Amino acid sequence: MAFSLLVSVWMRTEADVNETKQRLEAYVGSGARDWARQAAADSALLTEGLVNVALAEIRGRRVSEAEENLSALIVLNERVVDEKAVVAHKLLASVDVAQRELGARVMREFCRLDHAPSAHAASFVESLSIAAANEADLDALLWQLSALGWQKHASARPTMLRYVNHDDDDVRETVANNLWLTADVEKDGIPSEVMDALVRFASEDPSPEVRSCVLYDVAAWPQFFRHDERWLHLCQQAVSDESEDVREWALRALEALLKGRAYDDVSMLK
Repeated sequence: MAFSLLVSVWMRTEADVNETKQRLEAYVGSGARDWARQAAADSALLTEGLVNVALAEIRGRRVSEAEENLSALIVLNERVVDEKAVVAHKLLASVDVAQRELGARVMREFCRLDHAPSAHAASFVESLSIAAANEADLDALLWQLSALGWQKHASARPTMLRYVNHDDDDVRETVANNLWLTADVEKDGIPSEVMDALVRFASEDPSPEVRSCVLYDVAAWPQFFRHDERWLHLCQQAVSDESEDVREWALRALEALLKGRAYDDVSMLK
């Protein structure tokens, strides 16, 4: 699709949106396990049509808190094509908050996380960093920060680190969940500035959700934390935390660090 056609995206009629919805519903209702892949390969399902349907769902959720039908976004995520990257950049730069949210969500799952970084990761990080710095809407900001992490690109780290002391609990939790994705931990381990931030999140953050989400990661992947002796002391302290969730994950993390077992090993709970 030529870029000149893309500039008219998201201005279609309700009839166009309904037609795309009907085609999507046919795929969803087919019962096929790979319905999304089949739909993504359907040339009659234009990317701009999928964008319009996804935007309609986002706006509906924002206005009435209606449950969002994710079928259009799922099919968009199956389309790893350059055209979609152009659309994502345009969406993210929009003055419309629903478009900015969708742009971030498309960038977040442009390819599967285990296939990241994509060829577009660096340009996505640049656009997402600019968007986040100017974002006034909390939901859109959360998607932008999450998308930054999912690029699995070191250039996203400085932007994410700027939000570790944000006033909003959800922002800090999003950073805590995604910050270490900015490093190739399998190859290089967790960078010191990321580890320091995670230690502060787990030990000092006022939100129990933030504290517990970091301890969950320690329990799930102890091999990346075991070399840093701060975690043993931190987990020993956290088993007395006022939050039940924090106490539970601190115990699981402590046993994982000591015994090298995954957090779902039932013997930990005995």
